[in-house]
Amino acid sequence: METSIASLKEKRVRQVLGFLCAIALSLGFGTPARATSIPWGDPILSHSWEQMWTASLDGGFDGLKASILLPPVATFENPGFDFDSSSGWSGTSATRLASGYGSLTTSLEFKIHFNNLPTDYTDANPLGVLFNYYRGADLVQQEYWIYNGKEWVDPPAPSVPDGGTTVLLLGVSAMGLGWARKKLA
Repeated sequence: METSIASLKEKRVRQVLGFLCAIALSLGFGTPARATSIPWGDPILSHSWEQMWTASLDGGFDGLKASILLPPVATFENPGFDFDSSSGWSGTSATRLASGYGSLTTSLEFKIHFNNLPTDYTDANPLGVLFNYYRGADLVQQEYWIYNGKEWVDPPAPSVPDGGTTVLLLGVSAMGLGWARKKLA
């Protein structure tokens, strides 16, 4: 009788641990909604200069803001954003902030107009632009791009384990401790 109760308890513990591992795996390996801005082609000289971009987001977005963070003297040239008229999007700009809004989309091509010349920027004096993607009033994604006078660079984000990976590692550690405790008893 004692053996069957112990075996039932052990079976229940295995079920709970299996369930926790399944949750940890689903959290750790799920695909988050991700926006991707990609500079497209070389800078185009016009009154100042412009850069073509393409942006996509799995869940869609209906608002986009670009803010110039570096250097302090860099500004957008009006109209800031230039959207294809068939996209239904329109934009406005201030000195260091450009905004665009339109119907919900998962993919959008646009140009951004900058004052000065692309050769004004270097590794020591880069142009830094922060993109914010919105669905309604909710911020759904941010990206930061740096232009060094030759190319746009998407700086890597710091590597931090996501919540699911952390739960998985803690669960595996707890299982190992439980196994070791059982073997030593």
